[in-house]
Amino acid sequence: MAGCCSSTPSYPQCYCPAGCDCDCACCCDGNHVARLAAAGGVTMVFGPAERLDAAVRRIAPQSSVALVRDEETGLTRVHVTYRNRGPLVLGWDGQTYRRVSSGNGYGAMLPADPDNAARRAAEMLGARIQTAEQRP
Repeated sequence: MAGCCSSTPSYPQCYCPAGCDCDCACCCDGNHVARLAAAGGVTMVFGPAERLDAAVRRIAPQSSVALVRDEETGLTRVHVTYRNRGPLVLGWDGQTYRRVSSGNGYGAMLPADPDNAARRAAEMLGARIQTAEQRP
């Protein structure tokens, strides 16, 4: 594919927005999903939405988190709720996480780091944030 670096091996279609067929970031501006090759050629997708989902579950375990495929755009969104607050719908814009749910704060930017974005999402919903406590 044009614009793709030739130093990386060819992989199965990655379905990233740039439509490249390699595992390099140069053709996707960092929006390329991380693919972990398993034995037998099985590929697992762990992209920005999945990283945020895991971070929210770890940092605010009492919240409810779901990955939902947006029918209109085909992108995966992270839906976070806490008690009667939410859902807070978050998505990756290629550089950072953004609030994509309508209402107050639509389009608000969150940090690009999934852990920091998860903390910010928990704060937005008023969820208690898990702190690391050392046990004796």
